[in-house]
Amino acid sequence: MSYSLTPQGVADQLAALYALSDSDLEKEANSIKSDFRNWVKNHFILSENQKKYLNDLPDRSVLYFGEQCWFCFLYRLNITFIYPSPPSAISRVGKWCDCASSTKLVTSNDGTNTGTGDVTFTIRYRNS
Repeated sequence: MSYSLTPQGVADQLAALYALSDSDLEKEANSIKSDFRNWVKNHFILSENQKKYLNDLPDRSVLYFGEQCWFCFLYRLNITFIYPSPPSAISRVGKWCDCASSTKLVTSNDGTNTGTGDVTFTIRYRNS
């Protein structure tokens, strides 16, 4: 099922993903890590502007975003999406995505991994 790329849509997508079995969720995690752009396009309903923005993201950003989501998926950690409406008083608006992570991985001497933290994606606007 596809969801709107909104804060609620991201929360709903995560709820659906985190209801999957561990093996199915790991497949989704590997998929978003290997091809973040297409994973987002296949799991969210995007406006034409959102598609263009996603396509125009620098490759390094896309790799980082995919790795952050991969880690969160594997450990069922929260991902928050903050997406305010663009300011209406500004005729030309620049837009960028800020990704903040508090994730942490702890590995015990018996090989057990524990992931904690969360990731927040925030869309920000500025005058161009």
